[in-house]
Amino acid sequence: MLDYPSVSTPRDSYSGIQTSFEQFLDLILIGIGDRAADHVDEYGNKLLYDGRAPLYSIKKIADDEGFLYPSEWIEAALSTMEHRQWTMHDTDKDDPNEDGFRVYLDPAGYERATLLVEKYYGASDQNVIPASDRLVTINHNSEAYLDLDHSLIRLINLVETSNSYREKDSIDQQQKLAELKALSELLKAPRVSPSKIQILAGAAFGFLIEQFAGAPIGELAQYVWGLVRGVLSF
Repeated sequence: MLDYPSVSTPRDSYSGIQTSFEQFLDLILIGIGDRAADHVDEYGNKLLYDGRAPLYSIKKIADDEGFLYPSEWIEAALSTMEHRQWTMHDTDKDDPNEDGFRVYLDPAGYERATLLVEKYYGASDQNVIPASDRLVTINHNSEAYLDLDHSLIRLINLVETSNSYREKDSIDQQQKLAELKALSELLKAPRVSPSKIQILAGAAFGFLIEQFAGAPIGELAQYVWGLVRGVLSF
């Protein structure tokens, strides 16, 4: 694997700039986070949010940004980012790219992307979270929030005690539990970013609703996600 010289100073663009593999990973992560936060797909088209995290091609982002990389970095990036729990990958059966896989951000990947922006682009006002993103104040004594809090706890318990889920994929079960518990904690804050909640929790709910359709977990997940959208008005 090639190891390019390190970039030592922030830049407006990394098009045509040689980077190390680790820097390539960071820049791809920022590219995914930036597009997801703006609710656009990898072609720049506006997304109609359906409760699922959008999928992005690592190769297309790298090519669109003009990054220099050897071909083996795409597969290496896919496996490395998933191993570090920054992303999860899936196959887009409706519109596959030449590599077959796209990825979406896990909560840890989103947080890392947000922190890396200033390091690489050198301006505090260039955020993965757009400046227009609003914060919603939550009334923790409201009937809507109390229903959400109670229902989310029920969902967490259902997922945690599901033997069928454990037998099918215990690692994914623990991952979804962690994401649901993180959502529960985020909602306890006095002000919450709806955009961040969509990115952090949308994939987990989309998965539970689809994979457990017609079962208690799927039905409750759909109900809870509706409550989340109602409380946060998105």
